[in-house]
Amino acid sequence: MVEVVLSRVPRFLSAHYQGPNNEILPNAGLAYLAGTLRAAGISYRLMEPLTADPGGRDFSREIALRRPRIVGFTCASLDIDNAGLAAAAVKLVAPGAFVVVGGAHPSALPRETLEQYPEFDGVVVGEGELTLLELTAAIREGRELRGINGLVYRQDGQIVVNPPREQIADIDDLPFPCFDGLDLRRYRQFYAWMNAPSLPVGASRGCPYRCNFCFHPFGATVRARRPANVVREIEEDHRTYGARSIVFVDESFTLDNERTEEFCRLMIAEGLDRKIGWLLLSRVDCVSPTLVALMKQAGCTLISFGVESGNPQILRQIGKRVTLEQAREALRLCRRQGIYTAASFQIGQPGETPATVRETVSFAMNADIDYANFCLTTPIPGTQIAAMAREGKGGLVLLSTDWRKYDKTGGALELRNLSASRLAWMQRLAYMRFYLRPSHIKRLFELAPLSVFIRYLWWSLLQGWLKQPAAGK
Repeated sequence: MVEVVLSRVPRFLSAHYQGPNNEILPNAGLAYLAGTLRAAGISYRLMEPLTADPGGRDFSREIALRRPRIVGFTCASLDIDNAGLAAAAVKLVAPGAFVVVGGAHPSALPRETLEQYPEFDGVVVGEGELTLLELTAAIREGRELRGINGLVYRQDGQIVVNPPREQIADIDDLPFPCFDGLDLRRYRQFYAWMNAPSLPVGASRGCPYRCNFCFHPFGATVRARRPANVVREIEEDHRTYGARSIVFVDESFTLDNERTEEFCRLMIAEGLDRKIGWLLLSRVDCVSPTLVALMKQAGCTLISFGVESGNPQILRQIGKRVTLEQAREALRLCRRQGIYTAASFQIGQPGETPATVRETVSFAMNADIDYANFCLTTPIPGTQIAAMAREGKGGLVLLSTDWRKYDKTGGALELRNLSASRLAWMQRLAYMRFYLRPSHIKRLFELAPLSVFIRYLWWSLLQGWLKQPAAGK
């Protein structure tokens, strides 16, 4: 018997997203929770059904074998229905287990999550490390749950909302993540040049910006770890798990250039620049020539930027607070240093028209980007876009609360002047125009494994052509 099982959610139901959806990393949040439990001497099991048991065939058998007191899931909106089914499966084989769910969706809608899914016993809101420790101790000792901040739970048929938990001020105090029990060979590498195995690292939490499509479960206050502490975690990942690539899961790794430069110098001093490549997310206004050159020297292989739109007016209303020229310059800096670049774009923001979408695609094609990701704007719970859609503002029309449609391929939202089917076709056309250019096709085989290229070709070209909307739709 173990006290706690931590798991991603098996996909009992097919998600709306039918594109090339592969798990390339263990879940960072669960790994940090596992590290916290290990440091406290609590017995636990970390499960990853999406790589070992995607359809959940062995999930119930594993739960029955472990007989945990607590089963914790993490999920976004896209998989909350699957999480409900997983919780029901737990109750069948381990009826005494306390089933708790965390992550972006339940953090944004804690009460609603318990109302919609009676199989859940509780929701952890925001950061889960301290809440999970207190929950484990309370269940072990048979104590009341009312004193556990950050927990929303059921009691006698009623939903009890405890006070929010204060954010962890010094996240250097948290133990390093644990990946024990996971078969790291099962994770697929999205990039052809990426060395396996790859592991996630969180060097900071929080984001001070308020883009209209983002929900920040870690809040607006940025709490950064000391660079030396981050480097020690990377050293342990390399020594213990054989990690050869690191993916930083920070919302923007380069917010503090001095901290980033110190991290780079430490990576070089420890010789990790020759052993491990690393990838990160950055704002386009948070890089400089000096910083990018040092990052390359320290082993940085790819920087992903949120550009979002090629239309200045839409870019302003998103709340990104950057310019297209800043985006061009950031991409140029990376190209000069030989760092791969990725850029994400939104299609379907308020004010979007076929002309503004063409501007976005044109920007992506002319900015010398290696990878472009065109996402349909989605009313993720807790975001400004979700609030606008509920109220019908900005020309937005909320079509569905089927959470399986809340992903990059849309279906939950449209504009009064652009139907959901039209937006989806424009998204596919954007992918076709960007990736199937003669000048880019050769690069594709250098950037991604052949299997990934074939899946993208099938999804963006063949399926897109078959699903082309009728004229005027």
